[in-house]
Amino acid sequence: PGIATVYALEELDGGVYLVAEHIDGKTLRDEISDGPLPLADVLATGRAVADAVAFAHDHGVIHRDLKPENVIRAADRGTKILDFGLARIVDASPEAGAAALTAAGAVFGTPAYMSPEQLRGETADAASDIFALGVMLAELSSGRHPFGGERGPATMAKILSAEPDLSGVPAPLRPVVAGCLEKSAGDRFRSAHEVRAALDTVARGETPRRADRAAAFWWWQFHQAGASVFSISVAVAIWLVWGWLPRTYAPAILVAAIFGGFGATTLRLHQWFSARMYPADDREHRISMGARANDLILSAAALVSGLLIESAHPAASALLIASAVVMIFISFIVEPATARAANRH
Repeated sequence: PGIATVYALEELDGGVYLVAEHIDGKTLRDEISDGPLPLADVLATGRAVADAVAFAHDHGVIHRDLKPENVIRAADRGTKILDFGLARIVDASPEAGAAALTAAGAVFGTPAYMSPEQLRGETADAASDIFALGVMLAELSSGRHPFGGERGPATMAKILSAEPDLSGVPAPLRPVVAGCLEKSAGDRFRSAHEVRAALDTVARGETPRRADRAAAFWWWQFHQAGASVFSISVAVAIWLVWGWLPRTYAPAILVAAIFGGFGATTLRLHQWFSARMYPADDREHRISMGARANDLILSAAALVSGLLIESAHPAASALLIASAVVMIFISFIVEPATARAANRH
């Protein structure tokens, strides 16, 4: 939906070309040349483009060259994204990595619509498309480029170092555009789904609350760090009481504690790192079932340890049993809540 159909990728006389759907209509560049669009039209167009971008991202495709020339409004008023010739295709399998229709490591795109990380020669991901979407929203609503756009080098310099000029953007839309045009990819909307939701909020006459989104993500990160520290602490506590456990059960309990504690910590730190490195990929914030499984193993080890030393060491027993209960609470109550808040579209 919202994407021009690509029928084939062919090679002819040493060149590669796309066979795509022909669409009659006007590009957004044609519409911008006639002046700013009414806010209602900007919102309708922005939601349609955001939906199409989200669909592409959900299927592992990064456009990398979103601009008004590559979005067309067909005769039936439907909006479609064109020209995936510079697309980067992200494969979920670790062996495949990322493929593209262009040379690896090269900088491709239209400078006036490239994100800061693209201009620095870094890998373009979903956050780069969100930046370009923000530029288009600014142009559609104000009739001018938020970073000038007249001369390539000057525009590139402004994208890298200057704040966008949003003075011509209608006030209700500014928080959305600003959220797309943050210099750091990690500070932008985390997905095109979020952009769509923010545009829906504006259409309802409400103000998007980006601060809530940032706070929710901060709490999710805090939870990942806190849960990781707690897991290691519980594993260490079991190791400290290992000598008090019956010899029959002690080795198995210690192995379970090490496996559960370090396993859960490693998975959560991986989620945290991935979310920081690939902020637009909201899949990295979803609840890790592997971490939950390791939490259960660690909780069971703590609970069994506490029960086995209850008569001889009641204080240590109470601490271990309480730790098991807290671990379950963190894993099955707190973590789902923070993950839902961080990923709320």
